[in-house]
Amino acid sequence: MKVSEVNIHRVQIPLRHSFSQSNNSSVLSDSTIVEVITANRCSGFGESCPRLYVTGEDFTTVSNAIQTIENHLKDTVFDNVYDIRNYVMEDLLTQTGPAASTAIELALLDAWSKEQQTSINRMMGATLPDCVFYSGVVPMRSPEATAQVMQLISRIQFPELKLKVDGDLNANLARIMAIRDVFPQQVPLRVDVNCAWSWEDAMTQIPLLLQQGITVFEQVFPSDQVEEMARLQRYFDDDICLMADESLTTLGSALRLVRSGACKRFNLKISKHGGLFNTLEIYHLAQENGISCQLGAHFGETRILTAAGLVFTGLARNLTALEGGLGTLLLEYDLSEIPLQINSSAAISKPEELLNSPGWGVEAVL
Repeated sequence: MKVSEVNIHRVQIPLRHSFSQSNNSSVLSDSTIVEVITANRCSGFGESCPRLYVTGEDFTTVSNAIQTIENHLKDTVFDNVYDIRNYVMEDLLTQTGPAASTAIELALLDAWSKEQQTSINRMMGATLPDCVFYSGVVPMRSPEATAQVMQLISRIQFPELKLKVDGDLNANLARIMAIRDVFPQQVPLRVDVNCAWSWEDAMTQIPLLLQQGITVFEQVFPSDQVEEMARLQRYFDDDICLMADESLTTLGSALRLVRSGACKRFNLKISKHGGLFNTLEIYHLAQENGISCQLGAHFGETRILTAAGLVFTGLARNLTALEGGLGTLLLEYDLSEIPLQINSSAAISKPEELLNSPGWGVEAVL
């Protein structure tokens, strides 16, 4: 397979509900969609969600990076999936960035799958479970607004929830109460701080949140404060599980987290790691070092990244949670008329059947 043409699209889809966290808020999704057209006139589509506050990328930097390597991409011959893997892991990520690498990788896999007339999960060797359950995410709102949001979220029977929090302890406790008014104590709840706490905040809030049954704390400090994360994890020891997100982007950052003992869990995201192959490498590193993993999602992901996430679940075992899969429950529209989103039980049933056709299920950028 040879690439003859590369097209880059910025797709911003209105959200049905605004999304807020301590370091970002939006009423739009913001995806970069890359289309590669092969010499056989087959189109492959890939998606990434560049976020300045995570990898320092936005649509402009991703677009410029892809244009820089476009000629090299066109000169490369892909005879099999291993060629795509080697190109992504040996050349692409180092020359571009995680978001650019992800969009190109997923587009190449889509195109290869279509040319070979086989499903991506089959060619990747993924074995998908009969049913995949998703965790719910409660965006950061005022306590009063959180209660209103919970009326919407309660329509789905999420087996687990994540709450976005900030440095306001009283507001965080009130948000938790609003959740517990709807979801019983038996439903596990974890919190995502999105880099908003200082050491003093952590020492004040963690003991009180532990009393609320919360033991998992995601990205409590800014991404560069890895040693402070390690110090906090040591201080509370087995009472808490720190989870890295913004601190975890490349394999190098994953190694630093492992060596410092900064956390007990990784929040993996395909878009921030550079694609499926690079995410799998970080996952295997975590498994070898006793660190558990969940597969997260950027808000507003379209069908492409949802499908890629499902394939990942067929390649990675023992994930503690899976986020995303919201489709048009969150987006005003998706890139495919065929739904790929959770049902009222917070599950996608029979994903193997849903992904049985070649490609990600997207044929054009609407």
